[in-house]
Amino acid sequence: MVMASCNSGTSPETTPEAAPTTKFYGAEFDLSNAMEVAALPAKMEAVDSMEVVVSGKIVETCSKAGCWMTVDLGQGEPMWVYTDHEFFVPTEGCAGLPVVIKGIARKEVQSVDDQKHYAEDANKTAEDIAMITEPRSVFSIDAVGIMIDGYKGTAEMEAHDHDHEGHDHAEGEEHDHEH
Repeated sequence: MVMASCNSGTSPETTPEAAPTTKFYGAEFDLSNAMEVAALPAKMEAVDSMEVVVSGKIVETCSKAGCWMTVDLGQGEPMWVYTDHEFFVPTEGCAGLPVVIKGIARKEVQSVDDQKHYAEDANKTAEDIAMITEPRSVFSIDAVGIMIDGYKGTAEMEAHDHDHEGHDHAEGEEHDHEH
């Protein structure tokens, strides 16, 4: 699967905060069968991928276009959630919020280049990015739907329903995670 870069080159305008909401991004789905994301590694011991509905807390979202997020897997480990640019989540204001995700969970190896790309998307410092020197094993979900509870952003912060034609995707700068 190949995903284009999410460097939009634009930033949303600041406006007053809206009331907190519970909102689906992508497909809506039944929330009642969600398992805690911390249970995922044990559930996947004998398989490389499986369809899941998991709940957890958002660590961060892609600050460029909202095309990925990380969720706390426990013990400081992130689980990566990709939208494949099929839908987008807010680029800010989501850290610490409850989330439920439906999709295909996978065990994967994240390359150094991919890790550096995501670190750039998350506005990490040059020093933090330079410290990325080894591929790492991670859990990820290719999401078909995401529900975020308590988001207080504005319509401008959530401007991911816009037309992505002309979205500044630098050639050769892609999200390319192996499955």
